Amino acid sequence: ILARTVGVASEGGDGVVVTSERQRALLQRAAARADAASTLAAAGAAPELVAVELRDAVSAFDELLGDRVDADVLDVLFARFCIGK
Repeated sequence: ILARTVGVASEGGDGVVVTSERQRALLQRAAARADAASTLAAAGAAPELVAVELRDAVSAFDELLGDRVDADVLDVLFARFCIGK
């Protein structure tokens, strides 16, 4: 469901605006994991398998919201911005 709403809104459009490739990738990862969890649950898979997919979806949202910072993000920040010593 989420994957169908992610995109760049045109003028007057109803889409979700993302400002970077990183944000788009994280939203797509969250959507894919949520869809996988839904598929597993509908198929009667073990709750533990569903939880793994949901945990990865939440992790993507955490990274998007800045609650978890990946080392790659820190590398980009230090490469793009002059941070005082």
